Amino acid sequence: MKNGAFISCVYLGFFSQVAQVIILRETLAAFAGVEMVLGLTLAVWLLAVGVGGYAGNRLPVRVSPRADRSTGEGTYQAVGILFAIAGVLLPLTVMAIRQLPAIFNFAPGEIMGVGVSLLGALLTISPLCLVLGLLFTVNARLFAHEAQTWVGQAYLLEAAGAAAGGLVVTFILLPFSSDLVVTLGLIPPTIGIIVVLRGRMSLFYAIRLFFLTAIWFIFAANFGPIARFDRATRAINRAVGEVVAVADSPHGQLAVTRYVDQYSLFVNGTLSSSYPDQLSAEEAVHFALLSHPAPQSALLIGGGTGGALGEMRKHGVSVDYVELDPRLIELARDNFPGTVTREFADCRIITGDGRAYLAQTGVRYDVIVLNLGEPSTAMVNRFFTREFYALVKDHLTPTGVFSFRAVSAEEYISPERGMFLSTLYKTLKEVFSKIVVLPGRTNIFIVGNDAVKLISRPEQFAARLQERGIHTSFVNESMLPFRLTPAASEYLGQQLNIPEAGLNTDRQPLCYYYNSILWSRQFTGRSATSPSFITSLSPPVLIAAALVFFVLVLLACWLTRSGSSVPFIFSLFISGMTAMAMEIVLLYCFQVYLGHIYAKIGVLVACFMVGMSLGSYLFNRRVQVSPSILILGHIVPAVLMAGFLGCTTLCSAGSLSGAVVELLFYLFSLLFGAAGGALFIVANRLYMLRLCSAGAVPVGTGYAVDLAGSALGALVVSSLLLPVWGIAQTIWLLAALNLIVIFIVSLFGRIQK
Repeated sequence: MKNGAFISCVYLGFFSQVAQVIILRETLAAFAGVEMVLGLTLAVWLLAVGVGGYAGNRLPVRVSPRADRSTGEGTYQAVGILFAIAGVLLPLTVMAIRQLPAIFNFAPGEIMGVGVSLLGALLTISPLCLVLGLLFTVNARLFAHEAQTWVGQAYLLEAAGAAAGGLVVTFILLPFSSDLVVTLGLIPPTIGIIVVLRGRMSLFYAIRLFFLTAIWFIFAANFGPIARFDRATRAINRAVGEVVAVADSPHGQLAVTRYVDQYSLFVNGTLSSSYPDQLSAEEAVHFALLSHPAPQSALLIGGGTGGALGEMRKHGVSVDYVELDPRLIELARDNFPGTVTREFADCRIITGDGRAYLAQTGVRYDVIVLNLGEPSTAMVNRFFTREFYALVKDHLTPTGVFSFRAVSAEEYISPERGMFLSTLYKTLKEVFSKIVVLPGRTNIFIVGNDAVKLISRPEQFAARLQERGIHTSFVNESMLPFRLTPAASEYLGQQLNIPEAGLNTDRQPLCYYYNSILWSRQFTGRSATSPSFITSLSPPVLIAAALVFFVLVLLACWLTRSGSSVPFIFSLFISGMTAMAMEIVLLYCFQVYLGHIYAKIGVLVACFMVGMSLGSYLFNRRVQVSPSILILGHIVPAVLMAGFLGCTTLCSAGSLSGAVVELLFYLFSLLFGAAGGALFIVANRLYMLRLCSAGAVPVGTGYAVDLAGSALGALVVSSLLLPVWGIAQTIWLLAALNLIVIFIVSLFGRIQK
C-alpha cells in the first residue's frame, strides 16, 4: 500500500514509547519506588530491542519495491504479524511486572538487589522488546531508497512517533486511566494499523474508527470488570490484609489496607504509615521535642498519617505539616479512623515538596522533624544530603533542633549498616556542631545550632516529660533507662566513626546506594554487589579500565585499517551510551531537585525523542556525510554535559526556581536527544558506506550496536557510577569517552572515494 512504510514506522515509535512509559511506571511501583530500577529496566529494554533489531536482518521476508504490497504478502505480512504479537504482549508484560515481588517472594516494601531486578526485567519485558526490535529492522527494509538511507528513514520516523507517544500517554491517556487499561486500549488501534497495512481499509477511516474505539474502551474499562481486574493485579495488593482503597497519583500507586483494626497506607508497594502505630509515632517526635527546653513551633515533614501529629500536639506547640502528595491525605481522611481527621484539623497542612517549602518560606521553627523513613530512593535521599541539612539549619531558631530516625540494631551493627550510619553522621557534622545519636533498634539523630544544649540521658528526657505532663506508652520513665544505656551509647559511638565513610550529597547519593544493599540483605541475605567492592572501584581504577578498552579498540582499528568499519562501530556504541547515560542522569537529577519523576517520566522521554527526531531529520537530509562531521558531532555532547553540570551546581545552590529548573531539564533532554539522533545518522551512514562494496548491507547492525551502547550506559550509570561516583565524575567519564572516539575517527575514519 502507498505510504505503508511511513505509517508502520510512525506507529511503531508511538506504540513503543507508550509501552516504555507504562513499563517504567510499573517497574517503579513494583520495585518499591527505587529509581535505580529505571536504569536497569531501560538497559534490558535497549539490549533486547538491539538483539531483535540484529535478528531482523535474518528474518526470511521478501522485500520488493515493485511488488503488490496490498496482498499482505512479504514484508507487510511480517509487520502485521509482529504488531499483533506486540499488542498482545504489552498487557501481559504489565501483569507480569506486577507479580514480580510475589514470584521472587519479596516482602512488601523490600528493595530488590541489582541482580534480582535485572533478572525480573529480563523475564518480563524481553519478549516484547525482541518483537519491537524485529519490527524496526523489518520497517527499515520497507524503504526502497539507497542502502545507507534505509535505517535513517526508519529511525527518523520512529523517533517522531515516539515523541508523539510520550506526550499523548502523559497528558491524554494516563490522567484519565490506569496503566493496564491504557495497554488494553492500544489493541484496537494496533488492529487498525494491521488492517491498513494489508490494504483492506483506507487510512482515514481506520484511524477514525479504531482510535474512537480505543477512547471508548479506555473510558468504559474504568467502570467495568477490567477496572476490577486492574485493581486485583496491582503489585501493592501483595500487602497483608484487605485492600480497602487504591488510587493513582502523580507520585505513585497508593493503597490502603486493613488488618483487624490496623490501617496501613502503601506508596508504590512500600509501607508509608500505619494507624494505630503508637511506638513509631512516639519515637518519631518526642525525643526531638523533649530536646528543646521550651518549643513553641514545630514542622513535620512527611509521615503525618500515622499518629505523629497527635503526639506533637501533646507538647502544646503549633504544628505545620508538609505532605508531598495531597491524595495520600485524602485516602487517610476517607479510610483511617476519625482520630486522624481530628489530628489534621489541629495543624496547618501544607501540600507540596518539603524541601521546596523550606527553600521558599521565611518561617523559622524550634523543632523540625523529618519523618519520611530511610533514604531508600533518590526521592527520599534528597532529604538526607548536606544541601538539605544546610537548608534546615537556616530555618531553625537559635536554639532549634532537627531530628530524624534510621533503622539500626541494639547489639550488633553490620559493616554495611555501620557504613550507612557513619555516612549520615559525617554528613550531619559538615553542617551542625551539636549532634546526639540515641541508640536502639532505631537510632534517633538529633542535631542543633551552636546555641542549643542537647540532652541524651534517660533521666533528662523523663524530667521534661514530667514537667510538661505528657503521658506516653513507650517513650516514658519506665522504658527510657533500658533503651539509653551507657554501653549501648558507647558501642553506637564506635560505629558512627568509620574513616572510610563519605558524604551524602545531592550529586553523590551514597546513602541511597548503601540503603538498597542493607534492605536486600536484611530480608533475604541477597545482595547485588558488596559495597566494599563497589567503593574500591575508584576513579583511577575505572579510568585504567577505560584506557585498556581504548587500546583494544585502537589495536582493532590498526589491524583492520584498510577499509575498517571499527571507528564507526565504536562511534555508534559510544554515542548510544552517552545519550542514554545522560537521560538516566537527567531522570535522577529531576527526582533530586523536583521530586516527582513518576508523573513526568513521559514528558522527559518525549522531549528526548523530539530532540532525537529533529537531529535525525536534519542530518538524514544531508546527501553527503564525512568523518569531520562525525568528529564535530562528538564534541557537541561534551559541551552539553559541561553546561548541564553547571546547571546542577545552580540547582544545588537554590539559585533557580522550580519552574525554571523543570524547563531546563526538558531543554537538556531535548538537546541530548538531538545530539544522539544526529550522531546515529552520521555514524551509521559512514558505517554502511564502508560496507556497501561488500554486497548486501545488514541494515539492523548499526541500530543494534547503538542500542547495545545505550543498554550498557543505562546499566552502569544507574547501578554503579551515579550512586558511588556521583554526577560530576560520571559526566567527566562520558566526556572522556567521546574524546577517545574523536581520536579514533581522526586516525582511522577516512572514507576513500
